[in-house]
Amino acid sequence: MQLRAQLVGKDSMVDSLRVELEQLRESIPGLESRAKLAERLAQMDERERAMRQQIAELKLELARAAEAPAPLQEAPWWSNTS
Repeated sequence: MQLRAQLVGKDSMVDSLRVELEQLRESIPGLESRAKLAERLAQMDERERAMRQQIAELKLELARAAEAPAPLQEAPWWSNTS
């Protein structure tokens, strides 16, 4: 009986907290849209980080290609003076 009373009390407390939470959410205009914007910003930050990493890798690849010796080219057959 005592456990049942505690359970009813806890259920009542949970309901009360849910109502209070909903009231708080309603009191902050645009809370849901702000949360969505924050999530989108985090995704964009991650995308920017990935793109910066890709740019750095491409720059490194370009620098390596510029340092590599140029491949030897054979003279055209018609310029052979032997």
